[in-house]
Amino acid sequence: MCGRTACTLGPEKLCRACRYQNKASGKTIEPRWIDEQSKADYYPSFNVCPQNKTPVLLSGNQVDGVEEGERVLQTMKWGLLPSWHKGHQRSFHFNTINARLDTVMEKATYRNPLKKGRRCVVLADGFYEWQKMDKGKKQPYFLYFKDEQEKGGDIVEEMDAEEKRITSRILTMAGVYDRWTPPKAMESQEPIYSYSIITVEASKSIGWLHDRMPAILDGEDAIEKWLNTGEYDAEAALALLKPTDCLSWHPVAPAVGNVKNKSEECVKRIDLSTPTKPDTKGGLLNWLKPSPKKRHSVEEETNEEPPCKKTIDF
Repeated sequence: MCGRTACTLGPEKLCRACRYQNKASGKTIEPRWIDEQSKADYYPSFNVCPQNKTPVLLSGNQVDGVEEGERVLQTMKWGLLPSWHKGHQRSFHFNTINARLDTVMEKATYRNPLKKGRRCVVLADGFYEWQKMDKGKKQPYFLYFKDEQEKGGDIVEEMDAEEKRITSRILTMAGVYDRWTPPKAMESQEPIYSYSIITVEASKSIGWLHDRMPAILDGEDAIEKWLNTGEYDAEAALALLKPTDCLSWHPVAPAVGNVKNKSEECVKRIDLSTPTKPDTKGGLLNWLKPSPKKRHSVEEETNEEPPCKKTIDF
């Protein structure tokens, strides 16, 4: 499963990191934010949990007023809220942060939006996974694209060292999204866009850590095909998703398990041979302090469930 991620690039750098080659013009361009509100809703974080809003890539053929072949960025809530749900959004209690590839078309929650071409690319620096240890303990790891990972052929060759560093940080995962419209009694509320990350069996390289992993779109060609709803229907696009051996990883401090910890320390490599000790001068202890600005809803701030909570694919 994938139950925690990090996405730390600011809005402008994120656009640069997602540059792509437009097939119609042949030019390398940056995706644009779909609107200023969506851009303002994105807050970079080293510890993203379900119900947070994070950036996703969309194809122009999925968005009104956007040219086909163009890509846009939009923030969506992590944890798909299906369009068929009746009542208040808070009354939907199923865990839909992940959708299993092997059963995704068997469930209306995912099948219906996939049939409508509602596919997206979920963006992150990387994701966290917990290894089960002795005596019920769990050791978290941070997983991300390998440094040498190719992402776009000629596009990469045009980048300077700084741009390559930025691009190497962006993990691209296959997602399905939906648009929930509030009932008439709540007409003043805006529609909610939300997504699930599609998961596949773990690759051989990380099978020791967990039995599943996100469906990673490994390079520009994979991204293009996933977003191309004109040439690839749901079944054809899903058939392209496979386990991939394209990740690096390192152990991180257990404190990342608390969603209130937003520090950069969350992603820092630790030495497992050296016991982690609290830093009385403000290191680990400062993780328990609230963020300088309250950028998350009450629903998000109180989400302190175990990172490896079982996902229900509804």
